[in-house]
Amino acid sequence: KRKAPLPPCDAAESVSYFCSCFLHNSLCSNIYIRLCVINTNHIWKMHMVKGQEGLGIKITGGRGSKRSPHGIIITHIEEGGAIYRDGRLHAGDELLMINNQSLVGLTHQEAVAILRSAAGLVQLVVASRVSAQTQTQTLEA
Repeated sequence: KRKAPLPPCDAAESVSYFCSCFLHNSLCSNIYIRLCVINTNHIWKMHMVKGQEGLGIKITGGRGSKRSPHGIIITHIEEGGAIYRDGRLHAGDELLMINNQSLVGLTHQEAVAILRSAAGLVQLVVASRVSAQTQTQTLEA
């Protein structure tokens, strides 16, 4: 029995579960917990020097791609590469621009060509996924 109904989630994703034990296996009454999570993008700009070894990333996506047709996504960061050493980018980040050239709407091959042609000081505009908890509610069952 719930004392009050839960309002609908406004967020993109919700996770609901029952908890009967917590804190060092001590028993407690059942508690209904509802977490609403929304994913947002944090868009930011960075500069880095691309050496002879390259940026050290693998990407997926682009127009016509089955995996990620709406963007160019970093899938892997090579250990020891420029981006790995810098530490700010992560797998899952979306590349939006390279040296003021938009990657949005380009094919995978076009994006790879722009990345390969970039030399010296490279400007990257990136969208990173950020999860923000928007609602937490606990009600005794």
